[in-house]
Amino acid sequence: MLVAVLAFGMAVTGCSNDDTNVSPIDGRWVHSEYPEEVWVIGNGIIRAYWGGDLEMTATFTISGNNLTIRAGEETNTGTFTLSADGNTLTLTSAWGTDVWHRQ
Repeated sequence: MLVAVLAFGMAVTGCSNDDTNVSPIDGRWVHSEYPEEVWVIGNGIIRAYWGGDLEMTATFTISGNNLTIRAGEETNTGTFTLSADGNTLTLTSAWGTDVWHRQ
């Protein structure tokens, strides 16, 4: 599962978000099944941590509910939804569906 999530995370296209262009997924997210996996998302960057260690840095863009992530030469696009209260993030890609909770 971690490999799938990291692979999804390795698929980001660059983004030049600034403080006036905050994405709806900016924040700190904990994986629902693997609480040792944490993503910190902001300013067009995703930092993925496992057990407190930085495992991956990627960039991302959003178009509608499509999320494109790029890390190195890897790119992946999936869809995302946020719960009504904005505290649950669901990411769906070719590797499956992952649910994250805002911390």
